[in-house]
Amino acid sequence: MVFRFVKDYQPEILIIGGDFFDFYQISEFDKEPKRLLQLQDDLHLAVRFLKELRDSLPGTRIIFLEGNHEFRLTAFKWRRVPALAYLDALSPQKLFCLEELNIEYVDYRDFFQYNKLVFIHGTGGASESGVLAKTNLRRYGTNIIMGHGHKTAKITRTTLDGTIGAWEAGALCELKPEYVKGIANWSHGFCVIEYFKDVYFRVNDINIIRNTFSFEGKIYTSHADWTKEYNESQEERGWFSGTNANTSV
Repeated sequence: MVFRFVKDYQPEILIIGGDFFDFYQISEFDKEPKRLLQLQDDLHLAVRFLKELRDSLPGTRIIFLEGNHEFRLTAFKWRRVPALAYLDALSPQKLFCLEELNIEYVDYRDFFQYNKLVFIHGTGGASESGVLAKTNLRRYGTNIIMGHGHKTAKITRTTLDGTIGAWEAGALCELKPEYVKGIANWSHGFCVIEYFKDVYFRVNDINIIRNTFSFEGKIYTSHADWTKEYNESQEERGWFSGTNANTSV
């Protein structure tokens, strides 16, 4: 659904917020034995997805923020095979074919800034939505959009200098990972940011509930019968636009 939305929307910039690739096989969690030899297969799927993304967005600047899951590769090399730690062929950039796909890679300890918004993967842990947003808002002291916590939230803070905010963008991963006991307090979502003349921005935080979300009068859902019903209800209310803006991150 989100891939379909991105293809329709054709943003100027698309930011992959990290934890795109799990590096499951070299994580420190308990692992399903059948998956231990599937790392190459997982990489093939990842590259195929990124290539399809690039083909669908030929004019879009794509930024890939390294998350702590991608950083597992670096940590593994540092701990287990330091002699291979700085081998270009084993870097995420090479493994994901990012140079060939014209996708920019941002180191886990770094950030990407566009006008008045800073995009980070994020650090720390929290069981409730908003905690990481509040922590990182205080840490950076500026407008922040982050992933990491796999939750959606918005926090604002007003001082004499004005109001700043932090957004947890949510996740697009499986919400029931095998390494989490009980219920993972995660939520599906992403953000669309609209800018006006470098002085104003609006964050549209999109929550995906029951495999469904809507934006600008259009519904995206895995429930085929819902699309027609939704469009009819929008037309009756006079809300249907059917248009897509062209400036977003």
